[in-house]
Amino acid sequence: MRSPITLRWLAFATLLLSTLATAVPSGAATPNDDAAMEAAIQDGIALRRAGNDEGALSLFLDLERKNPGSVRVLLHVTAAAQATGRWLLAYDYLRRASAFKNDPYYLRNRVAVKAIEDAVARHVGQFRVVGQPAGAEVRLSGNLIGTLPFNEPVAVELGAYVLEVSKPGYYTLRRDVTLNAGGVLSQEVVDLGSNDQHETRPATRRAFAPTLVASSPAKDRAPSWWQTRPVTWSLAGIAVASAATSGVALALRERKIERWNDDARCIDRQNVTRTREQICGDDRDAATTAGTVALTSGVVAVLFAGAAATHWLTTSPKPEREAQRQPHGSCGVGWGCLVCSGTF
Repeated sequence: MRSPITLRWLAFATLLLSTLATAVPSGAATPNDDAAMEAAIQDGIALRRAGNDEGALSLFLDLERKNPGSVRVLLHVTAAAQATGRWLLAYDYLRRASAFKNDPYYLRNRVAVKAIEDAVARHVGQFRVVGQPAGAEVRLSGNLIGTLPFNEPVAVELGAYVLEVSKPGYYTLRRDVTLNAGGVLSQEVVDLGSNDQHETRPATRRAFAPTLVASSPAKDRAPSWWQTRPVTWSLAGIAVASAATSGVALALRERKIERWNDDARCIDRQNVTRTREQICGDDRDAATTAGTVALTSGVVAVLFAGAAATHWLTTSPKPEREAQRQPHGSCGVGWGCLVCSGTF
């Protein structure tokens, strides 16, 4: 039989657990809400295991609209988007999920998140357009991505696009661009030419091409190490060293041949049975070796001297002709119009 004290403690504990189970803070999800979200997540996981990534992505996106602050749902959307090849969507949701880096669920799945980050980085790059005029619309294959000037780069899926920059009163620029370096900033520089002042008469039309600046991932392209002058000096140095080696080897060869031909040294008149080869054979062998070294070094010297000269000529800056730097143009008469073109 239980004592009255034990019964009182049991009743108190039951009342406390009941209070904690029913007290829900204002705005927090109820157990039914958590259960519904968990069931939906499990349905999405089942779809992915069955190979239906599209269906899983649609389910997770709908679930994210109802639970925008759930890092778990954000990461499931990211994984499903990556599995379906929607790299920009995966990039966007990965950035949103990164705001919860200290969340226990995020930390527990850090290895899987890192794998998704690496995959997204191989398919998404940063892109920016700089130039004039301000307010010009920038499109990639018809999709508006911003206006000049760009406040910050935009994320773009890697691939080939048609860059189009346009603004009323200016000639539209169109250019093929290819983004093929994931995780790297690519930059295009543009400068549109105004056409307002050229529309003078309905019967006269003048067309001038806009000034185009070649695309470049950086503002100034530095020459590669192979195009620098120290490479030329290195090639020339090897040629000089090889020529010096060849000269020393030739001198040594002549000396050894002279010793081989010295009858007073290489003929034993007291013991005629000993041959010249037995007495001075080492000199002949040394002369042969020195000749081989001289020939090889000479060939190397010629090759590297030619390489140095070629490198000097191909990497030296080429002076521009004065005529190429001067503006010029031409005009012709068409059907009821005058067409002009030029370079500036």
